[in-house]
This record gives sequence, structure tokens and C-alpha cells, in this order.
Amino acid sequence: MFISILFSNTGVFAQQNTIKCAMDGPGALPCDDDFSAAYDQATLDAFEPVVLNVYFWELLQDDGTVASGDSYPNWDFEKETLDMIAEYNKVFNPYKIFFKYRGYNSIENNSIYNYDSSNSGFWDLLDDIEDSQDNVGFTTINENAINVYVTAKYENSAARSIFSKQFRVTRGVFYDENHTTNPHEMGHALGLAHTWRSYYGEIYQGFADCEKVSRTPGVGGFNADTHGDRVVDTNAIPNFRDEHRTELINIYMDQGMSYPDAFAAAADYTENYYLDGCVYENQNGADCANTPWIFDEDDIANIMGYAPTTCTSLFTTGQMIRIHEGFVVDCQGVYEDVKTDYASLYKPYKGEYFFDGFPGNNHIPYFQSGFTYFFVHCEGDFDVPATYNETFTYNINGLVKYVSINETDYSTIFHPNHSAIRLVELNTALGVNQVKACYDNWNSPAKDGLLTKFNDNVFNANVTITEQDSTAINNPQLINNLDPGLYAIEKHYEDGAVEQTIILKENE
Repeated sequence: MFISILFSNTGVFAQQNTIKCAMDGPGALPCDDDFSAAYDQATLDAFEPVVLNVYFWELLQDDGTVASGDSYPNWDFEKETLDMIAEYNKVFNPYKIFFKYRGYNSIENNSIYNYDSSNSGFWDLLDDIEDSQDNVGFTTINENAINVYVTAKYENSAARSIFSKQFRVTRGVFYDENHTTNPHEMGHALGLAHTWRSYYGEIYQGFADCEKVSRTPGVGGFNADTHGDRVVDTNAIPNFRDEHRTELINIYMDQGMSYPDAFAAAADYTENYYLDGCVYENQNGADCANTPWIFDEDDIANIMGYAPTTCTSLFTTGQMIRIHEGFVVDCQGVYEDVKTDYASLYKPYKGEYFFDGFPGNNHIPYFQSGFTYFFVHCEGDFDVPATYNETFTYNINGLVKYVSINETDYSTIFHPNHSAIRLVELNTALGVNQVKACYDNWNSPAKDGLLTKFNDNVFNANVTITEQDSTAINNPQLINNLDPGLYAIEKHYEDGAVEQTIILKENE
């Protein structure tokens, strides 16, 4: 199973500072009674790390292109997807949530490419396309991953639902991997609601789902564990982006307008009206029971809120506990097939390992970005990498290659021969310092080498060194053709490895 996410682009770069998410709605959340509402660090620490597969889809026209005006400079979808998987991991890894990159594909269909209406209509259309193509093996979903859809025409980003295998984001949002709409929609797919959910409940369903300011059980109508986003350590807050519109709607409705007419009349509202940068300045702001708001800069910075994306950067402990509890409850049947094992993070997303013969360009095992890799020297009989539970000899300080968590030259993130992998972020989450996947392959022919003869038949500086080309150093009769004596045969390989063999050849 996999989860789908959709991205879209209006072709307007100016919108990048605003979260535009079509996910909303009052009332109960799935499996409301199955969550603890805990928000202490000890509860979060007790969860084991989870790894989820992610697969990306680019929505294109019938001919496999995007329309003029929908493109972005230097657009390379593989690179964009690698940028995004790195961003997901950097945001969620500190909370023991990891993402395995499973690749990408395209959906070439004018109907879905040009669709720009309701969120539910988008998913219905996508399902129709899937159903109509079943007979030719065409698919619009990877059943074993979270699916992220990148669209060109749809203005808003949105998950299919809370606890969903699918979500979408605009092409422009996807282009900017630092845009917090991207982890925002992943948050929905993993079970999080907006922090401001139904903050003005009377517009929707009376006060049925309006979260009160109080954070003390039994005081001030405390309901943070059962209303709003159901997360106690996210304070009750307004929708910063649309608060001004809500005020205008209330004014127009007090004047006797219906809700649809008031909504239309408030169309000229100002987004983020009460935010000066990232500072809230509405002195009269209050919850639906008219209790003045009590929140701080962390609530403005919460990724699941609606402050400008330049302000948002964090999740809370309670939100992450809710996600982990959702993995366990899985009442929507989403995660069991989406989860994968820790071993998957030690396997390449592209390329392959050399086994024998002559290495080719495809014999480069590339690894996804967004992790800190230490490739350290290892030894063992591993023509292909050791499995996750196999043991081998390694030197934790014998650094062969280092890759930063922020590396963006993806051609440099590969597993060198004669090394094993120390993956820092997973080790931190597991509380270990493990090294995995030793690859120690000596089957390829050397590119050249040196033949050193110790003229006194002891190890000293009286030597004769002869350079060997590829033909000479790989000659199977090399040793047989040597005169008696003490020699060192040094082979140099394309991957930079050096193998040295000491030979004492006696008279026959």
C-alpha cells in the first residue's frame, strides 16, 4: 500500500509564501477514541522508529508535456523528488519517522492535468482514470507507498483525507523544497489536522467542534483533547491567514446575510491581516466562547497552522505522538503496506552493485539525500553488500567517504566499494551506533599496479619497482613468471581501492 500526495502549480511565484490547503472540515476525526492526547517526551521516546515508502507522480498533458506558463526554470522531476524526500526526512527524522524513496512516474492525461475544482472531485477523477485503464495495466497509485501527486493547474494543495495514502501539492510548492506546505500535507496524510481546526465553529456547526483556550482539565471548558485538532500542546489559535475574512463574514451575517452571501461579500479580505511579520497583533482576538487567545510564537511557527510559510518550522511533541499512535491504530488501513524495514535505508534507490566482470556506468549504487552518511572501511566476503543482520569487520574511524545531510549533488551520494554504512539519523533514533551493509568486492580487474621486488629478499629499501599496466597486472601467469624472491604485488582499482599481496617465491 502507499500514500498519495498531490502537488500543483499556478505558475505564479508570488504565492509561495502562503499555505493553500484544501483539507478542512468540522466534526469528528477518524478513530477519535483511540488516541491518548499525550504530549510528554517520555511517551514519544517510547515509540520505535518507523520507515515509510514514498512514491511521486508528475501530472502531465496527454503528450507528456506541461503547458507554457506551467513550467519552472531547470525543472528536473527526478531532482525535485530527491529534494523533497530529503526535506521530508530532515523535518520528520528527529521524531523517529523516516521516508524511503521509491521513485516516480507520470500520469499523462489532459483531464486530470487541467482539473481545478473541488478536492474531492480531483480524487474522484483520479479514481475514474485508474478504473478506465485497468485493462491495459495502467495505474495511478503505488499500493505500497505514500503517493505524492504534483499538479500544474490546481491552486491548492491537499491530502485526500486525514490518514490518507494520497496527497497533492502544487507544482510551484513542489519546486520550492523549503516551502512548509510540503511537510504540512505530509502531516495530514500521517493523521494531523490544522491547529486552528474549526476555531470559529459557529460558522459551520454551532460550537460543536470549537476548541477552547483552556489547557487545564475541568477549567474554562477545557476540551483540547476532544475538539479542534485533538492535540493538547498546540494551543487554540485562529486561522491567521483567513481570520480577517471570518470577522467580515460574522459582521455580514449579523446584518442578516446568509452564510454563502456573507462569504462572497468577504472576498476582498486581507490575508494575514493581524500578523506583522510573524507577530500576532489582534488585541481583540478570542476563541468562540470569547476567551482571549493565549498562545506564543511556537503556535505561529507550527507547520500545521496557517501563518506565512516564512514563519512556520516546527511540530509539537503531542502532534508526533498522535502520528505514532496512528501508525499503531491504523484505523483507515493505510500504514501496514506502506511501512518498510530499517534495512531499506541501506539500499540504493538507483543503480546497482558490481558483482564481477568489468564494471559499467550502471554499477554505481546511488543513495537518497537527507541523511548524514559515514562510509567506513570494512572487510569480509561480501561481493554484494552484507544483509542487515550479517556481521563483519569494520573500522569505525576508517572513513572512506562522508556525505552531509544537506548534500544536493546527488551524483556524489553512492556506496563506495570496501566500505559499510553508518547512517547517523537512524542510529540516533535507535539509540545505537551501528554500521551496516559491508560491500567488499575484489572481483573487478585492476586498472594498473606496481610490482616491487625486494632485492635482498627481506623488507628494506633496496627494491626494484616496475609499473604494470592493466594487461600485465591482471595476467594470470604473473606470479608463475617471476624469478624466485620476495615481492609485493599492488593492484589499483577504478574505485580507488588498492590491494597488496606479498609473495615469497622459492626455487622450484
